[in-house]
Amino acid sequence: MNDMKDWLNGIIEGIEKNVVQEEAPVIERSSLPQAGEVVAVGDKIILGVIRDEEREKYLAVSYEYSYMKGAYKDERFVETTWKEFLSEASFVCSIYEKEAGEYVGYCSIKNLSKSDWELAIELKPEECHKGYGTEALPLLMQVMHRLTGRRYFRARVEIDNHASQGLMKKLGATPNGISEFLLHGEEIEKFQEENKENITDEIREVATEFCMDAEDILGYVLEYRFDVENM
Repeated sequence: MNDMKDWLNGIIEGIEKNVVQEEAPVIERSSLPQAGEVVAVGDKIILGVIRDEEREKYLAVSYEYSYMKGAYKDERFVETTWKEFLSEASFVCSIYEKEAGEYVGYCSIKNLSKSDWELAIELKPEECHKGYGTEALPLLMQVMHRLTGRRYFRARVEIDNHASQGLMKKLGATPNGISEFLLHGEEIEKFQEENKENITDEIREVATEFCMDAEDILGYVLEYRFDVENM
């Protein structure tokens, strides 16, 4: 139990460090649309900058996709997670269904202070596979390109998340290597050794696409690259 508390405290401290001690943004956050402003309107959706009133909606979606659902029982963790959404270093947009006006999820630039802007998107499970993500990400990138001149974006996808991999291909993203996420260093080597017998044909196909051996890609996440001018 003490080990679990130490682990959770470490996670919270890491998030707090990113929120409180963030680098100065590459661009002025004040030059971008502010809380509640409509960012873009598409055929199916409306993008608007995150608002305080949407706290519970965001946390509910975040919980659905979290690897650490038990951590949401800790109010400090919940509050820190919400502060990360509101951080000056990020640009987070709510996704609303255009006709009914229902909240379906969010998309974001995770950290404006980074030289390479990473996209994130999470939808309510019941709103997946309806085309919202296909429309939201290009809208977000096109708006940011117009406002900042930024041309390239990146996205990270798990090896077994075939739906998101399909979305990347559909939007014209290209494979751009791999990176560490939850596992690091010797943890990855251990994971690869313990799971090499579980390699599927789908994983082999992904590895081939990224010009790697299937055994060597285990434990990593996939990197994709977008070029707005080629979309």
